[in-house]
Amino acid sequence: MNFQQKRIIFTALVLLLLAGCASSPTFVNGNESFTEAEKNAHFNAVYFKTEKQFINSPPQCIAILPFGNKTGDTPNNSTERLTLTDEKIEQLRWILYSHLAPHSYQDVELKKVDHVLSKLNNKHYAAIGKKLHCDALLIGEITEYDADFLGLYSQISIGVNLKLITAKDGSVLWQGHHIAKSHGGSIPITPIDIAVGVYSATENISDEQVVRVEDDLFRRLLSTWQLDQISPQQSNTVLADINVEAFHVTAQKLFLRKGPGRHFNAQDVLNHNEQLTLIDSQHSPWVQVKVADGQLGYVHNKYIKSNY
Repeated sequence: MNFQQKRIIFTALVLLLLAGCASSPTFVNGNESFTEAEKNAHFNAVYFKTEKQFINSPPQCIAILPFGNKTGDTPNNSTERLTLTDEKIEQLRWILYSHLAPHSYQDVELKKVDHVLSKLNNKHYAAIGKKLHCDALLIGEITEYDADFLGLYSQISIGVNLKLITAKDGSVLWQGHHIAKSHGGSIPITPIDIAVGVYSATENISDEQVVRVEDDLFRRLLSTWQLDQISPQQSNTVLADINVEAFHVTAQKLFLRKGPGRHFNAQDVLNHNEQLTLIDSQHSPWVQVKVADGQLGYVHNKYIKSNY
């Protein structure tokens, strides 16, 4: 194979990969009929299946159990560009919690879940649910956590399997699987394009981009639940005195989003007790805030509290 043929194949490959980057996720409902060929034809697919029990008799409380690792790597075993550590596994669980918590289901703090699990000799779901006073458990396993870097092109791939089950008997209420991906790079035409492509590919595997991919992963999966917003009584809790502008973050980690809703990407991650200034509340329960460095964004008002 001569140089010109290699160049053509390389260009076609990059075009195909970058085209996949631009495609929106396809939602594949397991309650509908699909052939295997139709399922495999979907790019960037979010697979899910909702049982009638979840719709007709939704749970009152959902607790998120620790994630399993099904990537084939042991924690702290590095790939070339992305390392799956115990801390990263827990970070994924926290991100899922942040997407679940704003809804009307009662949630259980992750520390409380872990404390109960550490005290239980019987790890059966029924025993866990009874001790937590929770009727449903959300269990998950990480199926993919990897990054490829080829100089002019990079890709992040993070995938999970999730199941929502009843604590009483372990019956499945909902299940979903998705691999969220992010691509970076460009097709080089000039020497400047090479530098731009390398920069784009490098930025694509930054820590900030990894968090965005993790956020996309759970946002897409939980969007298949079609959950209702929390009640007006809950949403107005922290805004009783709208003239008070000084707030602080009450969650351990809180996404600062580009717009008022979970479907907007996270632009930053705020820490516990970080100080905020309330700017606007017309999209309640999502409020616009300003952080110390002047950055503007939106957070859910359930996770901020007045300083007064």
